[in-house]
Amino acid sequence: IDYVGVVSPDREISSYLSKIDHVVVVTNSLAQLEKIIETIKGYQRSMAQLDEYAFFRHRYAAEQHDQTAMVILTDGAIRRWCGPKWRIAAARRTAAAAILSHLQAEYLDHPEAFDLQKAQQYVAAWIPDMGTLSVTDAGVTSSTYGNLQFMTPIVELTVDKISEQENSQYARFRENYQRRWRNFFDPIALCLLLEPEQYGVDMSIRPLIASSEYREFMEFGGNHTIEAGDGDPHPESILQLIFAIDAESEPIRQIGNFAGQMTANQQISTLSWLGSWITVYADESPFWAELSKTLNETSSTALPRYMEQNINRLPLAVMMDVDSPAKLTVFLVSLRAFIQQTVPDMTVWETLTYKEKSYVKIVARYNPNASNPPALYYAITPDGLLLTLNESLVHRAIERTLKQSDDDDAENVMATVPWLGRNISVRADQKAWKVVEMMAGRAYATSIQLRSWNNLPILREWHTRKGKLSEREFHKQYWHTSLVCPGGGEYVWNEPYQTVVSTVFGHPGQPKLPKDMPTPLTGIKDAHFGITFEEDGLRAKIKIERDEK
Repeated sequence: IDYVGVVSPDREISSYLSKIDHVVVVTNSLAQLEKIIETIKGYQRSMAQLDEYAFFRHRYAAEQHDQTAMVILTDGAIRRWCGPKWRIAAARRTAAAAILSHLQAEYLDHPEAFDLQKAQQYVAAWIPDMGTLSVTDAGVTSSTYGNLQFMTPIVELTVDKISEQENSQYARFRENYQRRWRNFFDPIALCLLLEPEQYGVDMSIRPLIASSEYREFMEFGGNHTIEAGDGDPHPESILQLIFAIDAESEPIRQIGNFAGQMTANQQISTLSWLGSWITVYADESPFWAELSKTLNETSSTALPRYMEQNINRLPLAVMMDVDSPAKLTVFLVSLRAFIQQTVPDMTVWETLTYKEKSYVKIVARYNPNASNPPALYYAITPDGLLLTLNESLVHRAIERTLKQSDDDDAENVMATVPWLGRNISVRADQKAWKVVEMMAGRAYATSIQLRSWNNLPILREWHTRKGKLSEREFHKQYWHTSLVCPGGGEYVWNEPYQTVVSTVFGHPGQPKLPKDMPTPLTGIKDAHFGITFEEDGLRAKIKIERDEK
């Protein structure tokens, strides 16, 4: 196979071009071109011949219109990355980069007096295969590992012999990882949808490693799944989390056994009344704007004081699916009896009605002088058991149950939209993101300001050495990274303070903080997240709709 290559000594330019049948290959590595040719010639297997590729390609068919790109990490690729050659070469490459950075700093301090022979002796004590050192336009360069501008790819490094320390370190890594292995690694496929109005990610991992952290979630849900309409979806909800549960699963049984001490009738399983899901949701309310304003205050006592005074306005609710109303009744009666026996006369249970529907209010008598003491409300609706500190959320839930017979009602429309995941799902609309922006706006701006200021000390140093270049250009020339102000500003020299400053954030001696600063959440309309456990695998989906403006 004929090919053409153009490579400069420091690999600032590195490009190989070849035409194989009807395919043009362009790569910056000759080793990669060799792998491609070997695959085409049949000396090694093609990814298309692998079982995991066939499975993932069938799941994410190429003719589907909801994908922009597809990424597959095969068992062989992950196994290679975890193999001794790759891990040890990666460690050496990281150490080489640190040593080259050290030498680069020495060279910048004393370019005329920089002693290559002394530097060669220095690196030999740390990395024997560092090769020959030289100084190029890219800086200090190793004939083996390259330079800070272009480190030699791992696939091009030769690892024939290793030290005892490297051997023991890799053995330790392999021992820890192998405890979680089965017969193979976890192949991963990622289907991406990238369009101006929406982003989408659909990831599949099959199978999961034996001791995966997901195992507990898989056991928690058992064989139950989330169906469209579960969790009482409604337009007033700005954020909702729902996950499947199984009352017969081991985690639920353990919780039930712990709670069984509060049940008078020990013959009935404490949580046997549970259905197939639990949901937590936050409703739209002026409370969020007020909370955001309080969070942005400088006083450390503002938030605790506000929450103490407004806890009954917190628009959060928990709802649990009920499989057996009769068993739930027994559980609630037993729970009340246990509380009254344990702490007598410390709680008041009051039955209230709203539109002829009953619900219960529980108030603790810890502060008889409080004008509006915190209260817990619960109601049993056709959708499940509702728990909340906000009485208005109970009223809204009751009103929704009274409207369920109306087929044109908006709630019924939402009930037909399936959740993105069958085991765990989250929905968040544009109002939720605005709340998050309000609550985290100042903290986000402060963190971005600090990131911007972190660049100032080194830029100030470069001001004395940059010559005709700007501070940022000097840094990029020798360190091959661009220092960017994360707020979108520029770095300029401030003569009175004798330092580089950001046009957006200023500097510590004269700070600035924009009032309306865009965040990564700006422009997001709706977001949906979901996880589905499939046999021994996992499928996770993300769908984000953006404002085209």
